[in-house]
Amino acid sequence: MIESARQSVATGKLAGVHVLVVEDEYFIAEELRLLLARQGAEVLGPVSDRAQASAILVGTVVDCAVLDIDLNGRAVFPLIEELKLRNVPWLYASGYSADLVPDSLRGRAHIEKPIVPDALVAAVLDITRLRAK
Repeated sequence: MIESARQSVATGKLAGVHVLVVEDEYFIAEELRLLLARQGAEVLGPVSDRAQASAILVGTVVDCAVLDIDLNGRAVFPLIEELKLRNVPWLYASGYSADLVPDSLRGRAHIEKPIVPDALVAAVLDITRLRAK
């Protein structure tokens, strides 16, 4: 039973993809972590603020980031500049509308909460495929 669960994760749609999750709401962060891990992703975090996310970016392979727009009352946008410098694609998983995001900081996808698991997995696949090209 345990071996089949490991095998399932190793062959999931996101197998081998390193995803940084930045979300300040514990239960949502845990939901994202579990959802991505069940699809085989290597989940980095989740973390709840920019400093923690920045620490992970140093010396760690990150294929993409899944970010909430608002982290404890602060916009995640300063972190986007760091992701851009490191050529890490991102998407937003947020209750806030994409209209609130400045054009220069728009992610490759914007998933509104509540998260639809298939939509999130598809978005992560899309942005990591685009990065590989």
